[in-house]
Amino acid sequence: MRLYKVIDTQDVCFPVSKKPIFFESDGLGTLPVPDRFAVVRGDTQEALAVVSDSYTIVPNEEVISKAREAFERLSLSTVENFRTTKNGARLYAEFVIPSVQIEVKKGDFVQMKGIFHNSYDTSKSYTLAVGGYRLVCSNGMMIGKDLFRVRRKHIGEINVSELVHEVERAIGTYQEKVLPYWQNLAQLEIPMVRLEERLETAVEERVLPKKFAARALEGVTQSSREHMDSASLWEVYNAFTALTTHEVAPRSYERSRQLGEISLGFVHDLYRQEIQ
Repeated sequence: MRLYKVIDTQDVCFPVSKKPIFFESDGLGTLPVPDRFAVVRGDTQEALAVVSDSYTIVPNEEVISKAREAFERLSLSTVENFRTTKNGARLYAEFVIPSVQIEVKKGDFVQMKGIFHNSYDTSKSYTLAVGGYRLVCSNGMMIGKDLFRVRRKHIGEINVSELVHEVERAIGTYQEKVLPYWQNLAQLEIPMVRLEERLETAVEERVLPKKFAARALEGVTQSSREHMDSASLWEVYNAFTALTTHEVAPRSYERSRQLGEISLGFVHDLYRQEIQ
């Protein structure tokens, strides 16, 4: 059963089809462009992409309905959040699973989140990724594609039985691999002086935007008041996720995803340096 159901999915489940593309030739009239089709929104008639004849559209409605069916087969209640970017060309369907949660440190719980990606502009394959929802501050969190990510080409209908297996595997990864990694982040301390140096280097090398890095440092400083000379890597990561979730995402969800990936890589680099 679902704890929350999006009633109106019109913005994400609009009709889409492939339409032939034509051009005006010199003297031969209107001719078709061979092996090229436009992916067109049926509600606005807007072209979202140009694709080949072999490209198969996977409708957002199918992604959402098959995900719901998989979670229901596993008797998992979910909290749903759907959004699109690029005029509807890219879908992000999030399913938070309250019953699958881990305690990173005392009183700090993070619930698992299944994230389904789909696109009509060929930018993303149909993908199942895993993330987290931190209850303390409602932060959205990523775990990185090296821990878990399933990607499928647009080649036909989504197999629900396979999806059930993939969700079960994602839950196992979340409980067995993500928990110890995040617990290690919570236990590892980095001196504030060294963190400032690492952030300055990341800005100089154009890994992190200057303003974003400065705001993240402010967040770390506020969360580590009990030990001003150092901060845990968990506090560092959560300073980043707070920014991407609450400040960047309301303006641009696409940008928040990009900065989330960059932030995750930055924290992981800190982790590897501190354990050496």
